[in-house]
Formats: sequence, C-alpha cells, structure tokens
Amino acid sequence: MSEFISADQLYKILHISKRKLKYLLDNGYIPCEIRSSRTWRYWIDKETVEQVQKSLEANPNCFGLPSGLFNSGRSKVQKNPRLCLNPAYLAAFRSWLTEKYRTYPGALTLAQASKLSHLSPNYILLRIKRKEIFASLIGTRYVISKRSIIEYISSEKVILSSVTLKIMIKEFSTSSQLICNQNNKEQISI
Repeated sequence: MSEFISADQLYKILHISKRKLKYLLDNGYIPCEIRSSRTWRYWIDKETVEQVQKSLEANPNCFGLPSGLFNSGRSKVQKNPRLCLNPAYLAAFRSWLTEKYRTYPGALTLAQASKLSHLSPNYILLRIKRKEIFASLIGTRYVISKRSIIEYISSEKVILSSVTLKIMIKEFSTSSQLICNQNNKEQISI
C-alpha cells in the first residue's frame, strides 16, 4: 500500500469538487508534493489526508474560503433595504450627485467622466454614440457635459442595471435618511 494518494483519489475522499481541490492544493491549504508530470501531478501524504478530513468534519469552513467561490451563490441570504425610485427620489438623488461632484469641471474628459460615473470609458463612448449622453468631439477627444453624465447615471434604468450605482444610491439613502412610502408601487430591492 502506498503512502501517497493522488488528487483524483483525494477529491472523492473529501467529497469536494476537483476545482476546489486544485485551488486548495495550488494555494497551500493542503500540503502536497507538486510534480511536473501531467498525470498524478499532486502527491498527498496519507497522514495529511487524515488531518484534513478530521478538520473538515469538525468545521466545514476551516479553510476560510470566500463564500460563492465554488458555488453559485451566497451561503446566507441577506435582506436588502427597499428604496423608492419615484421621480422625487430620483431628483433628490440627482441633486445629491451634483453636490457630491461639484468640484469637477462642467466639461469632462472621458477619463473624468468614467471616474465620476463608475462606468467604463467604452460604455460611456457607446452611450455617447447612442445619444444617451451629450458630448462634443473636439479634435480627436470627447468633451462630456457633467450635467449629462449625472442625469444619465441618475436615471431609473441605469440604477437598476448597475451594481456600482446601487451602492451609490445606498450611500445616498443612508446620508439623506429617506424612508420609502408603503403605497409607492415603484420599489426595488438593492
């Protein structure tokens, strides 16, 4: 009987996926000998296997891997606050953004607009070409209106689709302490 086992045997013993095992072996969570051959690349000592198996039985999260790294979702469902996206709320958000970015000039370069809006430069260029954001082409560079960027990122469809803007609207709602009306039909969970 050999003193070492392969990774193919180990993932079956530990009841984990091959991908997770490879991650654990490559990052030193499980000590092993890594060889240059394509087959039987990982050699794991049987004593190490027993120790890992005991620690996994005692605590399934003993490696401290981030939740969602090897599965499709979070381990715990978190309840998110509900926010109103009615016209008054969007107007208040728009004025908050205007105040937050008052130090920026009125005409922005593409890099400044990207930093302000947390959107990629390519995405902003696409929106300029679709005439959703106002910009002027001066020479070979676009000059983008700060007001146009703020109006675009404070529109309902952009807020609903962008994770970064959802974070900004959470920051806005915590700073302004706005409470959503129960009878408002336009509520989202962010």
